[in-house]
Amino acid sequence: MNGLDTSTKLSHSLPPQHQQPQSHPSPPPGSAAGRRGQPWSSRATPCSFIYIFVKHLMVFHLLLERKQPIRLITITKSISTLLHSLRFKLVHSLSSFSHLFLFLIDSNTMTKQNANWSPYDFNGGTCVAVAGADYCVIAADTRMSTGYNILTRDYSKICKLADKSLLASSGFQADVRALQKHLEARHLIYQHQHNKQMSCPAMAQLLSNTLYYKRFFPYYAFNVLGGLDNEGKGCVFTYDAVGSYEKVGYSAQGSGQKLIIPFLDNQLKSPSPLLLPVQDAVTPLSETEAIDLVKTAFASAAERDIMTGDKLEIVVINKEGLHREFMDLRKD
Repeated sequence: MNGLDTSTKLSHSLPPQHQQPQSHPSPPPGSAAGRRGQPWSSRATPCSFIYIFVKHLMVFHLLLERKQPIRLITITKSISTLLHSLRFKLVHSLSSFSHLFLFLIDSNTMTKQNANWSPYDFNGGTCVAVAGADYCVIAADTRMSTGYNILTRDYSKICKLADKSLLASSGFQADVRALQKHLEARHLIYQHQHNKQMSCPAMAQLLSNTLYYKRFFPYYAFNVLGGLDNEGKGCVFTYDAVGSYEKVGYSAQGSGQKLIIPFLDNQLKSPSPLLLPVQDAVTPLSETEAIDLVKTAFASAAERDIMTGDKLEIVVINKEGLHREFMDLRKD
């Protein structure tokens, strides 16, 4: 036995408190084992920063929900202290971001801003309907615009809901199209259940119910429904946005309504619904005269209303069916 073996045996025979500590290779400074003995602030990782930052924001959110006052200087100091302890290279940029963010959520300066966004838009256009003894004329221009911008010059605002019912609508055309699709689906269900098409007065009631059902978030659509009733007489129903409607002899809706209605009042002199006995609301004009009157009304309105123009679409419904014609309007 040499001296090395004897010392080795003696060291193993000693009690544990007298044994010499065995040397181990030191771990690399960047490894997890090397960071285990370092203080927390010097071994922080980006994940720990995100966790602490989100934790602080959750605390601030709870305080805001409980309506407890939070001073901007208090929040800023706490976040700045946290960022300083983590010793990141991006501490200055992150601190600036935290100042901006906390300024926005400060309870003393947090006020509701006026929203510039709206779920609605007004795409303009004008619709007119005139009822006669055995016909109904429905007309609308084909311009669709928003503000001072023309989106299209050839957009039809007249929709055929049934063989004897036509709907002309102005307003927000996305809501108008959604309303038309809903009415078409309801009419299809009606045909399957009753094996016949819906009459114009029944369609008028369905349209009123549909608009009233959406009264808390209404369709931004202003409608005129025209057609023939069960006796073959022309009928026109005019609506507001939440379903209130009235049977009239003529009506207009849209951006040119205020220009056309006085002209029609002067030319047609419809009987008042307050007169007794109740008089028929149909106009005394012939079909050709009614078409010429509508053309004159639109030509006049297009000169004053920038949202009405380009082309006039006229649809006439009578006992023979439907036929339509077009007339050019102002294009500027």
